[in-house]
Amino acid sequence: MADIAKLEAELLAAVAAAKDYAALEAVRVSALGKKGSISELLKSLGTITPEERKIRGPLINGLRDLIRFLSAALTLQPGTLITTGTPAGVSKLADGDHLKGTIEGIGTMELKVAAER
Repeated sequence: MADIAKLEAELLAAVAAAKDYAALEAVRVSALGKKGSISELLKSLGTITPEERKIRGPLINGLRDLIRFLSAALTLQPGTLITTGTPAGVSKLADGDHLKGTIEGIGTMELKVAAER
């Protein structure tokens, strides 16, 4: 599953770094095209155990669907950051928690969680 998380981070960084629509389209094609990175991951599902396939398949499809939805529904601007949440098993966020995320070569984002009032 590390390869899926790595791919997700790389694709999100590529979207954030895109300077114009053509660059965003190139990211979409590189991920979703017949020879795209997500398509290649889907093909690799046939080489893993059925148990692992049940875990990886939905993750890969979810990532593909997210990219497809966003590219169809939104006009993403250069520098747009897409956050996707946390995987199952990660503890819930609480009031006062601090989040920090870094995309190498792009920058760091820090957030403080506040309870809904």
